[in-house]
Amino acid sequence: MHKLIRVSATAALTIAVSLAGMRSASAEIKIANIEGWEISTSGRVNGFFSFIQGDAYPSTTILGLPGTTNNLSAGAGLESQQFDANRKIQTTRFRSGFVGAVLGFGVKTALNPTTTIRAHIETWNTIETSRIKATANPTDVRQAYGKIEGPWGGLLFGRALALFSRGAITLNFLLQHGNGLGYPCNADSGGPTCGMVGYGVVFAGFNPQLTYNTPDMSGFQLSVGLFDPSNSPGKLEITPLPRIESEVTYEKSFGAGKVHLFVSGMYQTLKENWLNAHDRLKGAGATDDEANATTDLKTVSSRAVNYGFWAELAMLRVGFSSHYGFGIGMNNALENTPVVFDSAHSPRKFDAYYGVIGLDIDPVYLNAGYGITRLFTTAQDQDDAVTKLQDPIKSQVGISAGVNYRFSKNLIAALEYFNADHTWYLGEKQKVNVVNTGLTMVW
Repeated sequence: MHKLIRVSATAALTIAVSLAGMRSASAEIKIANIEGWEISTSGRVNGFFSFIQGDAYPSTTILGLPGTTNNLSAGAGLESQQFDANRKIQTTRFRSGFVGAVLGFGVKTALNPTTTIRAHIETWNTIETSRIKATANPTDVRQAYGKIEGPWGGLLFGRALALFSRGAITLNFLLQHGNGLGYPCNADSGGPTCGMVGYGVVFAGFNPQLTYNTPDMSGFQLSVGLFDPSNSPGKLEITPLPRIESEVTYEKSFGAGKVHLFVSGMYQTLKENWLNAHDRLKGAGATDDEANATTDLKTVSSRAVNYGFWAELAMLRVGFSSHYGFGIGMNNALENTPVVFDSAHSPRKFDAYYGVIGLDIDPVYLNAGYGITRLFTTAQDQDDAVTKLQDPIKSQVGISAGVNYRFSKNLIAALEYFNADHTWYLGEKQKVNVVNTGLTMVW
C-alpha cells in the first residue's frame, strides 16, 4: 500500500477545509510513495461570466468646477476604459474567480521518528487576459516553500501566505467567495478577483518569509515570522529591517459547531533615501539649495492589527473581521499605490470592518456580507485639499450576496451580486453593480 498525504491547493484552502468543513473547498489526487517520499497534487479550475454596470471613474471635475485637474490618489475605485459619453459603464467579462486556476504539488518525508519535512509548490493562472485575444497568459508561482514539523511546532521557509490579515482573507474565502468571484478588482485587465478585498478586508499576500509556529496547545497556536520588507517607490525607498508579522488563533469545537478566533499584526520600518527627501522638500516649496543640502531623511513605520472570528452552528455560518493601522492600503497590505502615504511621506490611517452570514442547506449555500474600508486624511492632506494636489479616497463600501449549488464536492456553481460604493474626500462618487455566475471544479 502506498502511504499518501494531503496537500492543499492554497493556504486559504487548507484553513477552509480544516476549520469549517466546507466540502467544496478542496480535494486531492493522491499519487504515490516513492522511496519514502509521499507525493500528492491538488488544484482547481473555474470560469465566470461577470456583468458590470455603473459609474465610470470620476471625471476631471472637482466640486463642480469644469476643467480642474482631478488628482485622485490611485489605488481605489474601479478604473476602466469601458465607459460611454455619459460616463457610464456597461461591460461583460469571462474570467477566473477569487481563487484562480491552481495547480499544486507537495512532497513529504520523515527526517527522524518525530520530525517531518515537506515542500509545496503552487502555480496560479487565470483564464482571461487584458482583453487582448491572442496574447500570453503568464504563470504566477504563488507559493514555493519548505516546512519542518515536529512536536516543538513548525518552521516554514519560502513564499507562502503572510500572517497579517490571513484570518480576514480566510474568512472571506470560507464563508462567501471561495467558489465565487465577488468584486472584480478591475474591468479590463486580468488576475484573480477580489472577493471583499478593498471592502472591509485587506489581502495578506503571498510573501517570502521565515515563520515559526507553535504546536497546537489546546486550541491555541502562535505564529511569528520575518518577512521580505516592502518599500514605497518614490517616497520611502529604504527598508533597513525585515517586516515582523504574527498571528494568534484559537479554535474550539462544541456539539454541532465550532468557533475560530484570530488576532494578527505587522510592523515595518521605512526610510527615505536622499532623492526621496529632496523631492519631498521641493514639493513643499523648498529652494534648490535647501533641497540639495538636506540630510533630513524621514523614517516612518507601517503597522496594523487584524482581529475577528468565524463560527458555525448546525446550518448557520457567521463571521466578523476588522483591521486598523497606518500605512496599509485599501486592497493589499503595504500596497504600492499613492493612497498609502501622503505627499509628505507620512502614513495614512486606515480601518475596516467586514461581517458575513451564511446558511448551509446542503447542497445549497446562501451567503450575504457587508464591508467598509476607510482612509483618514493627515494634516498634509488637508493642506493639499486647498490646492487640490491630491484627493484621497474616503471610503469604499461593499455589499455582496450569493448562492452556491454543490453538484458534488468537486463541482460547484455560483450566482452572486456585488454593490460597490466609493466616496472621495473632495466630493467625487462612484457606484458600481456587478453580477457574476459560473462554475468551479476542484480536485
